[in-house]
Amino acid sequence: MTNTSLVGVVMTAYDSGSFIAEALASLVAQSNTDWQCVVVDDGSTDSTVDIVRGMAAQDDRITLVRQDHGGVSRARNAGLAALSPQACYVAFFDSDDRYLGDALESLVAVLDRRPDAVGAFGWAEYMDEHGEPLQLGAHPALQRARRVTRGWRLGDVDPGADSTFDDVAVAGAIWPSAVALHRRSAITAAGGLDESFTRQGDWELYVRMARLGPFAVLEKQVVWYRRHGSNLTGDVLESCYQQERVRYKAWLSASNSPTQRRVVARGARRIQLAGIRRMLRRLRADASSRQPWCALIDAVGLAMMGAALLRRGPARPSRRRVSWTAAEVHRGRRILRACDCRSGCPGS
Repeated sequence: MTNTSLVGVVMTAYDSGSFIAEALASLVAQSNTDWQCVVVDDGSTDSTVDIVRGMAAQDDRITLVRQDHGGVSRARNAGLAALSPQACYVAFFDSDDRYLGDALESLVAVLDRRPDAVGAFGWAEYMDEHGEPLQLGAHPALQRARRVTRGWRLGDVDPGADSTFDDVAVAGAIWPSAVALHRRSAITAAGGLDESFTRQGDWELYVRMARLGPFAVLEKQVVWYRRHGSNLTGDVLESCYQQERVRYKAWLSASNSPTQRRVVARGARRIQLAGIRRMLRRLRADASSRQPWCALIDAVGLAMMGAALLRRGPARPSRRRVSWTAAEVHRGRRILRACDCRSGCPGS
């Protein structure tokens, strides 16, 4: 490989001392050796900085940048700014995940033969906090289940087909972030990450990038995705709210063509309708099992979702509505003390 294919890896870290050495070791072990890694410490208070400094002393391709705690999007932008100008491909690598040995080589090969693509992504498999495989096949199945709007319905996308604005704007399949490799020029043209997003900032960036070109699909595993109690995506309520923000911002964007604006609006509406159907099933179940408090909660959430459906585009982001309509974790935290309902409520 030559410098024209240098891969810039941006790793953000916040109190990642338990896993970051393993993540960096998987990068050092890559069959593609033409990479540099900027680790952005986002105000860690544990051993993260010492671990990274130790590994950087042994491998000069690893660089440490430190900042006050400002969130993952801000940290990723700082990492992008610190990359060498020669890095034409960029990967966002979380500090608790693990690359397979040929991940970068495989993704670079896809982009080298697809000059039209703004990025390429493969599959992830779950692993537990000890690095052991978990629910094999479950995560690739989620990534393959991409949907697009077809008239007034959501239709499936061929698993091997490119990911385009039509499906990226409905729900992202590029997660965790390490499954993908992007053209740096496309990230720059899209404007980098929006630092106001505390969650889902990568998906919001991919929506903007998808207006510039497709994401090519590599049908093989490239990453192990660690599931543990400190995962950033673990806060269900905040994640649901930030998802609403992504769709709303995508719909409002002046960069939309009329067709793209309809894609965003119809996709959001189909998701809202699916949530209403789930809420109705939950309401009937709670009413039939004589749990009036849970049924009342469901009815209020259903009314909020119905009101949001009356809008011309995606619902205006609302933490209050999400707090009444989000998934099982919220129900367990807020409602379980009021009644003995232990089953999940529908997602918003």
